[in-house]
Amino acid sequence: MPPVGELLRRFRFPGVPGAPAAAGVPQDGRAARAAELAPVLGALREAEDEASAIVAGAEREAARRRAEAAAQAQGVLDAAAARAPTVRAEAAAARLAATRARARALVDDARSEADRQARLAEARRPGLVDELVAQVLRGGT
Repeated sequence: MPPVGELLRRFRFPGVPGAPAAAGVPQDGRAARAAELAPVLGALREAEDEASAIVAGAEREAARRRAEAAAQAQGVLDAAAARAPTVRAEAAAARLAATRARARALVDDARSEADRQARLAEARRPGLVDELVAQVLRGGT
């Protein structure tokens, strides 16, 4: 049932109040508008159907691409997980080799310093022995 305002508009006077005029026929504006807009709305339905088909196709393509990306990401994760032990072992071996090289360098430096100290002591020994012998001969002071 049409709204009350629509019903009242159907029975409006054909002219301004005043002298009597010919009787008016109630007008069905809603039916007239519907008849006038039917071809336009029909054309729009075709466009809406086409747009709906495009949207549905795009949604299917998006879902396919999301699934493909998820599978690709899982493949990358699986490859990384499979390679992780090897990478860890290589990194540990590199750190161990670097630590051993530093240790060898420290040992070599220590040996060099020990040799230098031994040569220095060897060079000083005759003078110290002579000085010690002289002190003993002087009386032990």
